[in-house]
Amino acid sequence: ALFQISLDEFGSPTTIDELFTLNIDESGNTITTGQPGALVVSGDDLHILVTDSVGGDRFYTYGGNRLPTDGARETFLPAMSPILGFAACGDQMIAGGNGGAIEISTDSGTTWVSIVSPTTNDITSAEIVDGRYWVTDALGGVYFTANEGADWTTITLPGSTNVTDLVFSGDD
Repeated sequence: ALFQISLDEFGSPTTIDELFTLNIDESGNTITTGQPGALVVSGDDLHILVTDSVGGDRFYTYGGNRLPTDGARETFLPAMSPILGFAACGDQMIAGGNGGAIEISTDSGTTWVSIVSPTTNDITSAEIVDGRYWVTDALGGVYFTANEGADWTTITLPGSTNVTDLVFSGDD
């Protein structure tokens, strides 16, 4: 369920409204599989990832002229599940999962393509910064590509042995 919480000037909740409950699929059937995976905000859109190793992970968008009731924007192959790395920045999106599988979208999630991965280990996180895609894997590898996966660079962070998540602040 998606909730809107209004705060007063001191940061205390004043109202809590349920905006939407994601419980139906594209055909109007109740979704009986899947767990909440990630919420990613990009601009005015909220992207919702539902993890489902049986039917394939799915993502929905709430915002603009889209509602989750419009159906899943993408259903990733069950072999790629779970999607642990999921990010959006403007029109670019990246999803990384099982066995190093990576898919990207350059049109806000309308279409997706598989790209060459720098690893066969599970992707644990994904980010997009300045048009570059960044991923980490289950063994602590950190990688980035500036050309949609044609070439990957391995990053070694001093003193680190097991990096499984990345967070960027601003443009740095």
